[in-house]
Amino acid sequence: MVCPASRDRSWWRVFGISRTAESSNGTRGARPNVSEYTLTKAGSDLLDVITHLGTWAIKWAFADPSPDELDPALLLWKMHQRVDHRELPPGRTVVQFDFTGRKGRRLWLVLDPREVSACLKPPRFVSDLTVRAGVSVLYRVWAGLIDYRTAVRRGEVVVEGPPALVRAFPRWFMWSPLVDVARACRERRRISA
Repeated sequence: MVCPASRDRSWWRVFGISRTAESSNGTRGARPNVSEYTLTKAGSDLLDVITHLGTWAIKWAFADPSPDELDPALLLWKMHQRVDHRELPPGRTVVQFDFTGRKGRRLWLVLDPREVSACLKPPRFVSDLTVRAGVSVLYRVWAGLIDYRTAVRRGEVVVEGPPALVRAFPRWFMWSPLVDVARACRERRRISA
């Protein structure tokens, strides 16, 4: 949620972000440069509203995007926002994404337990993993419309690199927060078709 005026922190309290979290610069503990926020009771009360709006949108407003609507850079940006830092291997891991299809291009995530970067240009590090997938396929995996393991088994998503990193890769992401809702809607559509 974007605050109407970033200097007016009173909006943060209205949306349920605690003052102590608001003033945190994320430098305490072992994760510098990572901002962490905790919701107040007021903010927690909004979770059901947000979940219901997301559920409604999945059911009624969002069909699969057309090829023109798919943007690999936006998808990678969303993925970078949902990295589970606790699951990352120690040190830096570079993942190269070779997106195929109409808007195919090469992008990178530089993953570190303290910081994650999405790169439009090659980083100055060697890639540890390479992921090859169509933009639409990885979008559907991200949204929960296709199971990751199923996409890999079908060869729609190919992950290459050291076996330990390949196995760990799907655990590094928290995927879309409404994956379960998307899967349930997909199943209902499949049954009614």
